[in-house]
Amino acid sequence: MRLPSAFRSLASLAGLLAVTAALLVAPATAASAAGEEADFVSRLNGARAAAGLPRLGVAGDLTSVARSHSERMGRANDLFHNPSLTSQVGDWSSIGENVGYGGSVLTVHNALMNSTPHRDNILSRVYTEVGVGTWIAPTGRVWVTQVFRTPIVASIPVSAPMAGTAAAYAGVLGAPTSYEYAVPGGIAQDFQGGDVYYSAATGARVVMGAIRAEYRALAGPRSALGLPSTDETATPRRFGRYNHFQGGSVYWSPTTGAREVRGAIRGTWARLGWENSALGFPTTKELATPDRIGRFNHFEGGSVYWSPTTGAREVRGAIRGLWAHLGWENSALGYPTTDELGTPDRVGRFNHFTRASIYWTPATGAREVRGTIRDRWASLGWERSPLGYPVSDEYDVPGGRRSDFQRGSITWDARTGATTVR
Repeated sequence: MRLPSAFRSLASLAGLLAVTAALLVAPATAASAAGEEADFVSRLNGARAAAGLPRLGVAGDLTSVARSHSERMGRANDLFHNPSLTSQVGDWSSIGENVGYGGSVLTVHNALMNSTPHRDNILSRVYTEVGVGTWIAPTGRVWVTQVFRTPIVASIPVSAPMAGTAAAYAGVLGAPTSYEYAVPGGIAQDFQGGDVYYSAATGARVVMGAIRAEYRALAGPRSALGLPSTDETATPRRFGRYNHFQGGSVYWSPTTGAREVRGAIRGTWARLGWENSALGFPTTKELATPDRIGRFNHFEGGSVYWSPTTGAREVRGAIRGLWAHLGWENSALGYPTTDELGTPDRVGRFNHFTRASIYWTPATGAREVRGTIRDRWASLGWERSPLGYPVSDEYDVPGGRRSDFQRGSITWDARTGATTVR
């Protein structure tokens, strides 16, 4: 199978997206062009449904134009775009075309879906109608033209459950660009400047701008976020925006963009004060850790890491810097088991981790203490012990390991497992 590079061309009024695909595959076995056309429509609408998009309506005038062009290509045995498409099709605000040939509907459809510009036509939120025309060559080769259209937007009515919200945000939303369509748990309608989602539990809610783009990229209502439970709202700090969803939130600021936060990580961030906390706004969406055990979000001022055994814990500042330097959760320290906390003497800060701790003071910086040495230091009273705070990370010495403190050291003997305080 071969798929040559695609090309695009622009119409004078609205973006005409024209993409081509040529496929070298086995001969087709389908008996009729009409059957092939219905199969193509079914497959492209199935792909849209899987992506959480409304089905495209089949328009007879588009189908007629597509059939004629497929026959012209087939008889000429040449793949080319319809040069008269914009004049042959009426009532459009945007229009697009895919053309291709191959041995069967399945192989052509799969090739189109595996090519970014072709897939963009099929999965476009702009288009609401399609016409598919095929021509079957005597060799069995299937020639296909797919014509996509958005009618003049004024002809699309606002769905009744969306009407109040659409009216309230009319200045931002503009006109609808899709009819009402089903999404998991509710219904949705797309507008020029945003999307409106409705369910009995959440009501009609607006998602716009960069938050809308991030929500769509995450698969919208099909994602872990579910449906929006608020409209887009200004943060208390005013320069940010957010939507809460059934399964999380998306927060935006001019410097961080729109980022998803959910689950236990969101719970910790909320407990600490949302974007008004020392963490600030999220700078990543929720991601899996390299060890595939945990999850995390980075924020402007730190990170929140979660694992099944430790929960979601905040790490920031110099402590986070040292933990990152040592290898994050893949280091000897493991995952954080506490948020950053103040020491009882009110001088320092610390985080405990699965197998170690990091302590910080203005005088000593951030230092890690772990294993048996940490246990001995803890038994002596931590930083309130005669040793004070650590001034080094744990390091190798002949026969064992050592950590230095403000007023002494603890050495671990690898042969005996004993520790010595000096």
